[in-house]
Amino acid sequence: MTGVSLPTARALAQRFPWADYRSFVDIGTAQGGLPVEIARAHPHLTGGGFDLPPVRPVFEDYVARHGLGDRLRFFPGSFFEDPLPDAEVLVMGHIL
Repeated sequence: MTGVSLPTARALAQRFPWADYRSFVDIGTAQGGLPVEIARAHPHLTGGGFDLPPVRPVFEDYVARHGLGDRLRFFPGSFFEDPLPDAEVLVMGHIL
């Protein structure tokens, strides 16, 4: 998913008015490509990714490799069953 999503993630990181916000969560984050691209481009933001619990180690490894473990966290849950995490911006891309 990350390889397919990176061009879109980079465009979203550059074109959305992130300066107006402080927090975001990517719903259906998978490896975390989108949160990493957004956090790299906007150091003032904190956020993370929401996905099924088994995805956690993959997400946390990817985030750590990019040195963003202090700003991005994993939120475990099911889009169909659990409440979504609290953030100013919720990104819903490949889940819809």
